[in-house]
Amino acid sequence: MYKLQDWCNMKCIQYLVKRNPNYTPCGSSIGKVPEMSIKIDIPSVLQPFTSNLEVVEVNGSTVGGCLNHLVKKFPSIEKILFAKNDKLFDYVVIFVNGEAAYSGNLARPVHDGDKLNILYIIDMIAGG
Repeated sequence: MYKLQDWCNMKCIQYLVKRNPNYTPCGSSIGKVPEMSIKIDIPSVLQPFTSNLEVVEVNGSTVGGCLNHLVKKFPSIEKILFAKNDKLFDYVVIFVNGEAAYSGNLARPVHDGDKLNILYIIDMIAGG
């Protein structure tokens, strides 16, 4: 059972969070998921889409969130990474700290300081 003051405080916080999703009461994590600073290594074939940057720093709490932030910074890379159904193309593989995060695992959590690598598999077999 809530005390009246606790109930009022909770309702006030819910109202503030609803009006501003980034609102966080001092010393609390209510209403906000912390986003981590993540570095993404960009393969040379994709660097023209990131202003020739080899490493891009993004924020996110999941692999998908980090990739969405990358797309927000560099919109032209979206058509290279993502199919129309918001899934990665089959020829794009993401690694988190050297461990494969399969395309169906964009919800995989990341932590501050993690490193993502994009492996862009180019079909090297030519017919003739």
